Amino acid sequence: MAEKLYHHGDLKKEMIQKGIQLLNKEGYEGFSLRKLAAMCNVSHAAPYRHFENKQELYRAINLEISTKFRDALLEDIDRHRDDPRTQLLELCTHYISFMVDNPDYFRYIFLTSHDSQIEISNEDIRLPGDDHPFNIGKNYAKEYFCRFHENETAWILDFISLWSQIHGLTLLLVNRTIRFQGDHMEYARRMIESYLNSFEN
Repeated sequence: MAEKLYHHGDLKKEMIQKGIQLLNKEGYEGFSLRKLAAMCNVSHAAPYRHFENKQELYRAINLEISTKFRDALLEDIDRHRDDPRTQLLELCTHYISFMVDNPDYFRYIFLTSHDSQIEISNEDIRLPGDDHPFNIGKNYAKEYFCRFHENETAWILDFISLWSQIHGLTLLLVNRTIRFQGDHMEYARRMIESYLNSFEN
């Protein structure tokens, strides 16, 4: 069989997207640039024209997902800068919408083993790096929930409870465990609003 030598289009972009799929399927232990080259229908040497090694590709994948996720979370947020409740509501709905529209990203972030973890204590939520997308949710949630507590760390439990709700619904939607008769995002918005209402009523 003749060696695959040519690739039409943006190979680097395709390698990042298919690299996510391969990591979701094989995990880090089973991942290799040789397997990725086969998925992209190029020669075994082709990936090295864009990435020095697997670690460099991992970094590119993390940057790709983080950037797109951050942009999705921040969409339309500036329009509600004087309304913390609406900002948090929009963040949550954007979270669900983005992950449902990008199931490979969801599986990579949450169902693939990673060296970095989000650390939760009674005092704070620590994320791996200031530019981590979840810092956005953390900051907006803290601004909103702190209004209802004298204890300055009580917001952490509120935020984790909210995150667990939207994450659980997202997982059910991504895995197609449930299907709504109608717009699932309308149901998601009502669910989030119901939780936020419990603090305000």
